[in-house]
Amino acid sequence: MNPESHEDWLDHVSGPRPDPSVVRRLQSHGVLNPAERRRLADELALNRLLDAHRPAPAASSNFASLVVAEVSREGSAAARPALPGLPAWIRMGWRRVLAGGAVAACASLAALALLRTGSPELRLGPESATIAHAASLPGVDAATMADFDAVRRLGAEPRPEDDALILALAQ
Repeated sequence: MNPESHEDWLDHVSGPRPDPSVVRRLQSHGVLNPAERRRLADELALNRLLDAHRPAPAASSNFASLVVAEVSREGSAAARPALPGLPAWIRMGWRRVLAGGAVAACASLAALALLRTGSPELRLGPESATIAHAASLPGVDAATMADFDAVRRLGAEPRPEDDALILALAQ
């Protein structure tokens, strides 16, 4: 690996406006040897001399009139409303309208999904009231409520032939 050249510091200070922190670091004691310190002083003096004689950038002859025209154009555009006869949603711009429509569509879909699923009480319907009433009866335990056929029979009205069969079996 090659060590850095001792002349690399020269690249940092040459040019119209060198970084003052780099110049201060290079001017501190022990960074440069005496010959390099003299070269640094000469380089900085040359930069000051060139900066003093360098012409300022030329502005166009109509620069002031262009600036005044642009400022007055921006002021008049801000003062008058854009297309006053159109509805507000058209004046907002198509991106904002599209974003607002997307938000409204998502909210509508979410509301529709909530309405379709509903709460569990609404989905069970009137059968849930029958099961709740049957569970509160004496003699009906959790094992009976877990049996599907027993739960299905809870809401059924007894038929007359069932009563006759029960009486016949009891004798």
